[in-house]
Amino acid sequence: MTFVLQVAFIIMLVQYSTPTYGGWYVYSSGAVAASMFVAMVPMIAMVISCIHTLWNLDGTIFERLLKSLQPSENWGPNDVREREMYHKAYTLPSSLRGAMWLNIRGNR
Repeated sequence: MTFVLQVAFIIMLVQYSTPTYGGWYVYSSGAVAASMFVAMVPMIAMVISCIHTLWNLDGTIFERLLKSLQPSENWGPNDVREREMYHKAYTLPSSLRGAMWLNIRGNR
């Protein structure tokens, strides 16, 4: 989702023109700057969150990125017994080759 927002933001910057109302009223530069700031707040929050997550993990930057894309150990059903059953049933391969094989074949 972050990628989609970044692409939309870049397209907005490339195709930007000064906003007008009714073809005759041109908004002031302060109003344009305020609207751009409001538009960028969600992206700024996501970038800060990504940087914070990557900063607090251990390993190389690639290992940190891979770890940040995986769910935590306590993710799943709230009931302890059901969580154990869930983790046994839905444990994914740890290697890229195993994950690709699982996606292609659809079974273990």
